[in-house]
Amino acid sequence: MLSHEFLVLLFSAITVHVMARIRKSREKVAFMVIPLLFKQRRCIEKYF
Repeated sequence: MLSHEFLVLLFSAITVHVMARIRKSREKVAFMVIPLLFKQRRCIEKYF
């Protein structure tokens, strides 16, 4: 069984990849996604 955190990271990586393909600019996507990852991490720490 995969850990919850691994699944979150995998989902985030897929999201980044898809958004990068749409926007054709990985740097902009990274600046958008990194704050979201920190928020997700805080939520995970709260609930687990």
